[in-house]
This record gives sequence, structure tokens and C-alpha cells, in this order.
Amino acid sequence: MRFIHLRVSVVAVAVCLAGIFAGCAKAPERELADAKAALQAAQAVEADKYLAGRYNQAVKALEAAETEINKQNAAFILNRKYSEATRLLNATTAVAAELKAEAAGAKQAMKVEVEEALPAAQLGIEELRKEIKKAPRSKVKNILAALEADLTAADSSLVQAAAEIAAGNYVGAQQKIGKANALMRKVTDQLSTGGAGGLM
Repeated sequence: MRFIHLRVSVVAVAVCLAGIFAGCAKAPERELADAKAALQAAQAVEADKYLAGRYNQAVKALEAAETEINKQNAAFILNRKYSEATRLLNATTAVAAELKAEAAGAKQAMKVEVEEALPAAQLGIEELRKEIKKAPRSKVKNILAALEADLTAADSSLVQAAAEIAAGNYVGAQQKIGKANALMRKVTDQLSTGGAGGLM
């Protein structure tokens, strides 16, 4: 009888423990998989390039969620709480879905921007070359040669930008145009009377 009683007690304790552990928080595995898949889908339509700021924030949210999951996994089973991780994952999934929907429009907007900026920059180089020709060459030959070199570099950058546009890489084109514009600003500063080493 004692053996039977003891056996019943052990079974009862096991049932109680099973009930306790069944009610414990579980890691949000499905939410984690959904968030990763949503980010991959957004990246597939180049949201990481044309909506880079928000995309990177979503990636950081995913990383924060994974850190939180690891933290809770290391805690005592009855103390685990995955609510914050789940919140971050759900937010990541929602943002990634928005990025996927908006990526094509953002890419088109940048396409229009660089296609307008390229000829404007090319015209700017032509105008600066005319200004250099007006500068007094007798006293500043070395400076003029440096300015010509800067414009040649700017021109080369614009050629690269045109190639990027043709390839559909509008972020790359934007960067190349930005580099050319920076060189032109440097030349303009040298040519202006207010700039360092002004020539005009």
C-alpha cells in the first residue's frame, strides 16, 4: 500500500510540474522566423539601398530581439518573459512589410533625382572650365593645374555616375555625383575672391 501511495504521489507531483512548465513562457520562434523572412523580402526589392535608414533600424530591432531572446533563454525557466522580444519582432515584421511596399517608389524617386542631377553637374564643370580660363595664368600656374585636375576627377566621377544609372544602380550614381559636386565646390572656392587662394 505504501508503495502504491508513493507511486501515486510521484505521479501527482509530475503532473503538477508538467502543468507549471507548460504554462511557462516560450521563445517567440514563429515571430522570429516571420521577422527574418519579412526583412529578406524587403531586401529582395532593394529596400536596404533605397530606404537604407529605416531598413537598418529594422535590422537593429531584429538584433535587439534576438539578444533579448538569448537573455531570457539563459534565465530560470519560470522567470522567462519574451514579451519585449515579441514586441520587437512584430514591429520589425510590420516595418519590413512597409519597406517592401515602398521600395519601388523610393527607387524611382532616386532615379529621377540622379537623372536630373547628372546633366546639371556636367554643365557645372563646363562653366568652371570657362572660369579657369579667365584666371591670371602668369602668377598661379600651379594652382590652375590643380584645379584642372580636380575638374578632370569630377568629370571622371560623372562618367561613372552615368554608367551606374545605365546599370540601374541609382544609389551608386548619387554617390558619384556627390563626389563630383564636392570637387566642383572646391574649385569654386579657389576661384572666388572669398575662398582660400582666391584667383578671381
